[in-house]
Amino acid sequence: MTKMFFAKLSILYLRPVVESTTGRGYYQAYQTLRTAISDTLTAGSDAAKMYIKGHQSWHFQLFEPCIRAGIIKASDLIGYRTHQVYIHNSMHVPLNPDAVLDAMEALSEMMIRLPATECLRGTFGGIIRTLEKASVEEEIDDFVGFVLSLIQAPR
Repeated sequence: MTKMFFAKLSILYLRPVVESTTGRGYYQAYQTLRTAISDTLTAGSDAAKMYIKGHQSWHFQLFEPCIRAGIIKASDLIGYRTHQVYIHNSMHVPLNPDAVLDAMEALSEMMIRLPATECLRGTFGGIIRTLEKASVEEEIDDFVGFVLSLIQAPR
């Protein structure tokens, strides 16, 4: 009975701390990303390079309040996540933690190879749709076609 009481008490105590640090982290990450995008647009710089240079900083800003509150250690942010993160009502199954690094490297490579104009014309949206179709419906034809187009594209 005593253990149950303290478990409930700790949940009641921690919930506001976690919610406030999460909110602050999202705000900090948003502000950092907003500044990076503004600087990139003002300077006419390459958005892919901005992403590659800045995404670790955005990731850190997202979790920095949790570090200050003692919920996690700074060393926990080295690399990428170490467990699967499930999103309520999502149709997607998260990647195995061992695959996240490869996926992030593939994303960076895609951003370098795919000009911003292609993103604006909807190519990136099409890529996302083919990935979703492969992931959710287990229908890989469109995704395979996309990968083949990248392989066969002139460099």
